[in-house]
Amino acid sequence: MGIEQIRHEDSFGHRATTALQEVRFSLLGVFESIDDLNGQRPIDLSRLLGIDMKLAWKASRLVRSVNPAEILNELPGRPGFKKLTIAAQKAGASSESIDHLRAAYETLNSEIVSLSGTRSLFETMITGLGSNVDTPLAVEQRRQFFNGARAVSGSQCNSCYRLDILGPSSKEGFLDCATIRMSIGLVKFHVTAPWRIRLPAVLDDTGKRSRPSRCEPIGSAPGGSEPSSPLVSELCSGPEVNLLPINSAQGICEYSFEDKLIGPGSKRTIAIGEVLRQAEPAVATDSHHGIHQIMRLRTPMESAVMDVLMHRDTFASSGDPRPIIYSDLFGERSVSTYRETDRMPIPITITNIDNPALASAPNGMDSEAFSRVHEIAFEKTGWSLGDFRYQRIELAYPPVPSSLVYEVAL
Repeated sequence: MGIEQIRHEDSFGHRATTALQEVRFSLLGVFESIDDLNGQRPIDLSRLLGIDMKLAWKASRLVRSVNPAEILNELPGRPGFKKLTIAAQKAGASSESIDHLRAAYETLNSEIVSLSGTRSLFETMITGLGSNVDTPLAVEQRRQFFNGARAVSGSQCNSCYRLDILGPSSKEGFLDCATIRMSIGLVKFHVTAPWRIRLPAVLDDTGKRSRPSRCEPIGSAPGGSEPSSPLVSELCSGPEVNLLPINSAQGICEYSFEDKLIGPGSKRTIAIGEVLRQAEPAVATDSHHGIHQIMRLRTPMESAVMDVLMHRDTFASSGDPRPIIYSDLFGERSVSTYRETDRMPIPITITNIDNPALASAPNGMDSEAFSRVHEIAFEKTGWSLGDFRYQRIELAYPPVPSSLVYEVAL
């Protein structure tokens, strides 16, 4: 007797991954065979296939999933799968692609029974496959990319921090959004190094960008007068900066600055903030089926931190949020134009913070200044921190250009 060697092709990892990926690729093949389907967003699938948004979200997420655990999580049950295939066939999907998908689905279910016995046990086992944690090797490789990127772009920062607070508006059925965006420890190595910061905007399901009619700067001066720029001066540090408007395209307001400072003498923290009144609907509508908070990452940085606070009552019945990082290497992406091929193979997790006092300050900011960030935002809105669900997305050495996205279905 001896220890039996398991061939790679017979291993759980290989068989499970192969079966799951085959379902994903087969579903993608079905969508690609439908001539009238121009995108794979939930709204695209729902409208053309005539399926409900819950099933559309699952199908859209499934074809954009990267690791086996994600694919399994988005896989519809038999009733949902049947609805999806019938709808796709009626919408013009090829018979060959439908047959391929059905065969792949049945093969997967057979493998689940063969490998684990039950779906629940299979789910437990599958979490150990794929890159569902950010490994030290992956972080080190991104750090090397950061070193090269800052030399080429001519700038870097300790961290980019974003605070988004979503709560009920004075107009029933709408949300207000308070947002503070900070470049912490920004240093320029070349006088002409490009740098921009963008004011918030709202995107609907079609990708139309707009700014609400009421956008109130958070950095209001004493006495109630409005500042001449979106700077939150109390949160800024280092050499004074005079923001210059450089872009006024549809729904876009961007600023930059010019000076001759480089190296350590140019190190500064720049913060802007606004409250967007009646920013978007609080429930699903024909043009808004979910919340997408998009953090554009353009400056090489040691870390990106995005805190999203959602009012507990307003979002009591919302779906589970999911964080994703998309590459913008082939052009800027918005929620209306993302593709599964734009998604980067970097695992992102959401951390629930039950006690905001225990939330660590972003890299380059002390705890006292970080507490003041929250105080300023809540003083402006009049909301109470205890009424909000506090979630954080954090990524070390994120690649640039990219976009960190927090998405949740309404």
